[in-house]
Order: sequence, then C-alpha cells, then structure tokens
Amino acid sequence: MMNSFWWGHNRDQSKGIHWLSWERLSMHKNAGGLGFKSIEAFNYAMLGKQAWKLLSDPSNLITKLFKAKYFPKSDFLDSSIGHNPSYVWRNIWSAKFIVRGGYKWSIGTGNHIPVWNHKWSLDGDIFTRPVHMNHVMDTMRVSDLLMSDSKMWNLPLICSLFDDSSARKILKTPLLDSVPVDKVIWRLEKDGHYSVKSAYRYCIDEAIDTTHLKGVNCPGNCVHCDDELEDNIHLFFLCNNAKNIWQKLGWRDVIQQHLQANNHIAEIIFSLLQVFNSEHSTLFMVTLWSIWQQRNNRVWRNKIEPTHVVCDRTTNLLLDWRNAQQYKQRNCMQQQQVTETRWQKPHTGRYKCNIDASFSVRQNKVGIGMCIRDDQGQFVLAKTEWMLPITDTDIGEALGLLSALKWVHDLQLENVDFELDSKNVFTSFHSKHNNVSELGDVIRDCVRLHKTYFRNSSVEFIRRQANEFSHALARVATSKASFHLFIDIPTCIVNILNNEML
Repeated sequence: MMNSFWWGHNRDQSKGIHWLSWERLSMHKNAGGLGFKSIEAFNYAMLGKQAWKLLSDPSNLITKLFKAKYFPKSDFLDSSIGHNPSYVWRNIWSAKFIVRGGYKWSIGTGNHIPVWNHKWSLDGDIFTRPVHMNHVMDTMRVSDLLMSDSKMWNLPLICSLFDDSSARKILKTPLLDSVPVDKVIWRLEKDGHYSVKSAYRYCIDEAIDTTHLKGVNCPGNCVHCDDELEDNIHLFFLCNNAKNIWQKLGWRDVIQQHLQANNHIAEIIFSLLQVFNSEHSTLFMVTLWSIWQQRNNRVWRNKIEPTHVVCDRTTNLLLDWRNAQQYKQRNCMQQQQVTETRWQKPHTGRYKCNIDASFSVRQNKVGIGMCIRDDQGQFVLAKTEWMLPITDTDIGEALGLLSALKWVHDLQLENVDFELDSKNVFTSFHSKHNNVSELGDVIRDCVRLHKTYFRNSSVEFIRRQANEFSHALARVATSKASFHLFIDIPTCIVNILNNEML
C-alpha cells in the first residue's frame, strides 16, 4: 500500500516503478536513506514497550501472570518462548532483543543484580563467568563485590576475579548512596523511562543490520599497513603511519604513555587533553582530523599522502581557522557591545552558596567546590570535596548540590540561597517529572533536604561567568588528597573575588 502511494499513478491505476526499496527509504538520512519510518522497526519498538513492563514492573498483575506461565524460575531477559506460546507472548517475546539492548541496572544494594550476563557497569558491558571459575560463583550478586560495611567496591576481590580490563570497568562504575534499591532503567533516555522513539532509533542504528543497503564497502584491515584490523585506536595511534606523524610533532612518547593506561579511544583522547595546554589541544584535535582525512583520501580517491602533507594540512587549517576567528571577533566588537555576566549579591540579611563540579578523567575524580558569601559579597566559608570514580556531568553537578545542602545544614545557617551553573540539574530540581535514573535519585535527595531544612531558600541557575570562583575551587579539589574547609580566602580565588568587588 505504501509503495503504491509513493510510486503509483492515480489516473491509470498503474503501480509505477519502485525506484528504491522500502528498506532503503526507511534508512536514516545520515546513512543515505530518506528517513521514512520503518514499519518493522516501529512495530518492534511498540512491542518493546510491553516487554519493558514485564522487566521493570515485577509487581504488576500482568507481569505476574506471564511470569507464572512462561518464566517462573527466571526473569524476562532469561525467558524462552516456551511450548505452544500464545500469540501475545510470541510477539512480546520477539521484542526481547530491544529490552536486552537498552536496559541497565541501577545499583542500590546489589542483592538482586546477577554479576554474570547482566548490564550493570558504567558503559553497559556484560561480564561472562570465566570457564575456569568455580560453578559456585554462578549465583554471585553485585553485592558480593562490595565492601561489607560500606557501599564501595571491594578492590582486592574484584582484581582477583576479573581481568585487568574488566576490573577497570567495574571500578569506574559509580556507587551512589542516593540509589536505595536495585532497579532496571532504560539507558537510552536520560530520565530512565522507556520510550518508543529511542527504541526505534536503537532498532535502526544498532539492532537491525542495514550495512548491505548502504552501498559502502569499507576495507577491514588498515589502509596504510594492511596488517591490523582497522579500529580507531590503531588508525590514530598504533599504526606506523600515525606514529610517524606524532613523532614529527614531538608527542609520540607522551601518547605512548596514555595508550598504556587507557583502553578506549575516548579515554585516550580526553586523558591527553588533560595534559595539553590550549594551543596543543587544538593542534592535537586538528591532527586527528587530518589523519582521518588522509585515510579517506586513500580509501575513496586512491590518493597516498606522506607524513608532511598531513602535518602541513593541519597547520594550514589551523591558520585559516584562527584568521576567520579574528575577523569574526573584530566584526562582533564593532556591531555589538559585549555584555558581561557578573555575580550578584544576595538580598540584605541573606547568604549565597555557589556550587560547581569539575571532572578529571586523568585522576578519575569529580571535584566539588562550594563557597558561601554574605550580603556584602564578602567571603564567609569555602569547602572542597572530591569523589571516586568520575561520573556523568549532570550527576556530578547534582552531587555537588547535595553536598552543599548537607554542608550548610551542618553549619546551621539560615536564609541561604544556592546557585549552580548546570541548567539540567536546575531544571530537574524544579521539575515534577518522575526521573527514575541515577540522576533522579540524587535530585530527589536534594529536594527532600531542601524542603525539610531550607524552606526559606531557593536554588537558582547562573552563567558560568558568574560562577568562576566555585569552578576554580572545584578544579583545585581534584588535586587534593583530602577534603578542605577554608576559613580564609583560598589563594586560587583571591583575584576572582577582588575583581568582582570592584
């Protein structure tokens, strides 16, 4: 019917010529399609919504009925289609691959989360039990990997059970005190709720194979050395071609050090950006692009570019970009007056607590900076904290707000307003939407504390330019070995505060 609508002719009832298959029409525009809805993928996404309820809501009556009949000794993820299944169960079960691809455990106590073959780590990886491990470990739970007296990873036990790569992934998974119980969340949405939109996109991008439709036959091996499977790390860092480029720039040794400490391309890049200054960071990123351009020229144009061409292209592109930026800045200064955002004093008789968080990939830390000032703008107190491991940006900012609320409550200060520069955390704090993700749990703790102890206070959003002193404290926090309480003005914010008082 749909093909007839697009390709048919009304006058002579002709079916017309189907110039493109429906599979190709329903591919995303970025992949060479026209972006029409795939009925098959959309149907799976709709069925996945019903399947999600069987996994995420075990107390539901319908879930109990299906469980009693089809998976009495397991959960939905480990269920089988069974003998003589009903039409409804057969269709819901067919969408299990969507639920399996999009779910993730949020760790509370860890008592209900199996260690093996379940997604509970930060990046959603699944750990399988090694064949040499005792079968007694089959029923191991995540709670068995935690310390007995606190919600922290048992480092010696994890290192003894898992290989180095798996152990690092586990230790980088945050354990939040704000998450009280184990629960399943939908990792493809920020609020943790299943949505047909994200499930459909998962089907199109990940689950349903469309590579045969794209018309692109990419080589499997490296186009430069033809020895290794071409992945991001090999192309940009391990291939002899890349090594020669980094050697020419004088960065080969420092890159080699970071390659040994990290396994993922994102971790390698961000860890290098932490040690490079602004100018070197810009050159590094443009060089990555130039290496990618070199690779594409070899694949699609059969054009071989030596090392000096890659480096010259990087230099010329940077020069052109800087000239364009200078021209843009001159025009902006002529056309409009730049307005400056400044920190504002609280009302008479009130205090203001500014909060910010910083994130150090190299040290795997979240730093939190808090500063209290009075109605004259004078410094009162400041505090720095840090936590391991590094978290999502919004969660880190929310944990900063939670720490500030607890700190000010312990100080027994009244009439305190809180300011932070995270728009997402500010919006979530004032939203009535039920967010079931880890961020939602932290926000609920913040709201509970605020309603209990700070009824005469507000939580407001400000621009980063007006929150520089808290940001400076947060960056210092990641380099400290312990928490610090500052009675006198910290040296890292003296100049900032003095400039704001002018």
